[in-house]
Amino acid sequence: MSKFNGFDFYNNKQVVLTSGMPSAYVNASSNQKITSVYVPANTFAAGDILHIEWLCRLTGLTSGNFSSNLYWNETDDLTSPTTLLTRSVGNTSIFYGQNRRLSVIVSDGAGNGSKIYGAANPLDSDFIAANFVLSTVSLNWTVDSYIILAGFCGTGTGVRTEFLKVSN
Repeated sequence: MSKFNGFDFYNNKQVVLTSGMPSAYVNASSNQKITSVYVPANTFAAGDILHIEWLCRLTGLTSGNFSSNLYWNETDDLTSPTTLLTRSVGNTSIFYGQNRRLSVIVSDGAGNGSKIYGAANPLDSDFIAANFVLSTVSLNWTVDSYIILAGFCGTGTGVRTEFLKVSN
């Protein structure tokens, strides 16, 4: 095992979870689940920094907006999820990519154990400089859970994900 000044480089193994295949198209004028990634209990722990990234494909573009919403939930649906991101953009691009990072401070959902840019902050990526305050959310990583991407772009149009990836 490689070490540098007593630091163990391979102490935490990287975990990569993906939705695998492109999802089916969602054609709706209200928020619908597009795809999700299953996160087994205790996959992520205190000290992990998650990188969540996805690419959406739009079809039948007309006008209006594409609304994307990223959630965490203990069930694979939109019943009372915790919102991680809400973003609305114009239907001007066929492909639309986003990413967010989330820091796990406490893994058992106690207090405000995870930090992320605020859900409504208008960023496609938090790799850019921004003056937004980090928000705290209580996410219990010790139970099976899901990272869910939902959204809509209006009837007569469609949206699907090419991929959804969660890694530490």
